[in-house]
Amino acid sequence: MLSVGNIKMATLLIDQIDDHTYSQLDNMAVSSGESPDDLARFLLAASMYHAHKKSFQAAAAMSGLSFNGFKRRLRDYFSTGYIVAPEVVEDDINIAKKLSSKK
Repeated sequence: MLSVGNIKMATLLIDQIDDHTYSQLDNMAVSSGESPDDLARFLLAASMYHAHKKSFQAAAAMSGLSFNGFKRRLRDYFSTGYIVAPEVVEDDINIAKKLSSKK
């Protein structure tokens, strides 16, 4: 469970969402000073980004937040901003090695 101020979030499985869950999300939205729709939009965009189904920019746009606003909210809610896949890092290292050996 993740704590954000007085807000507590738990990972939700789609088959476990019920009226109580919706009520909790509404309470979270009120506690954070935003509308339930805005919070739901952010959480959907964040989940799509974390599942590698949307790019960071696409998820930011989907959330209705600016690039930096989305990054800030990710850090606030999930303690992480950008996510870089390990294979991307490996590819970048290999490219850097190849480029440095050509000098």
